[in-house]
Amino acid sequence: MSAGGVLLDTFAIIWLAISAPIEDVALAAIIKAGLGDGVFVSPISAWEIGLLSRSKAGRGIAFLPEPLHSHPADRLIIATARHLGVPIVTRDSRIIAYGVAGHTSVVVC
Repeated sequence: MSAGGVLLDTFAIIWLAISAPIEDVALAAIIKAGLGDGVFVSPISAWEIGLLSRSKAGRGIAFLPEPLHSHPADRLIIATARHLGVPIVTRDSRIIAYGVAGHTSVVVC
C-alpha cells in the first residue's frame, strides 16, 4: 500500500497555519501523505481564505484590519504578505492605500 496523498479543506489549512489542535488521526494522515504522494490544497481554498479575511462576529480566526480591499484575491495577497512579513510590489491604489494606513508594507511599481 502506498502512502497516498490527502487534500486539505480550507479550515484544515487554517487550523494548521495557526497551530490549532487537530485530531491525531488527521495529523498522522497529513504526515504520512507528506512522505508519500503529497498534501494537496485546492485553489478554491485560496479564494475562500480571501473571503474569510473580512471580520464577522463569532469567527475564531485572524482578520485583516478594515478598510479592506474588496477583491478576495487581493485580500489573500495582503494576508500572505502580512504573514510572511514582506512588502507587496503593486500599482493597485487600494493596496497602496492599505499600506499607507499602516496595515502592510508596499513598494509601488
